[in-house]
Amino acid sequence: MKTHKDKVHRASWLHFGVMERCSLSYQRNNPSYSGVTCSDNFKSEKYFVSWCIEQKGFDCFDERGGVFHLDKDLLSPQGVKIYSEDTCVFLPVELNGFYRADTHQRVGYQEVLAL
Repeated sequence: MKTHKDKVHRASWLHFGVMERCSLSYQRNNPSYSGVTCSDNFKSEKYFVSWCIEQKGFDCFDERGGVFHLDKDLLSPQGVKIYSEDTCVFLPVELNGFYRADTHQRVGYQEVLAL
């Protein structure tokens, strides 16, 4: 990201996406997001934008030039679907969608660190 304005713009779009995924109408059309919520703090766009900009990985790019993605699952206990300060992290797209090929289960945080 080049400027603070660019960072704010990206974080605002991320906030919009989080809020959309937490809506019942989105969840009805995307069953894998059923039950997704966010922390009270993350409901505030101002708070969310400030939080994002301070996080490691927010303005990082992978080797192909793609931005890191916001992930809520890696740090969450199994079955918990919440966007929050404690559960969100920015990851390269390859890790964000990392599932075990044999079970189609997300690999846990400790397993990813062991790779």
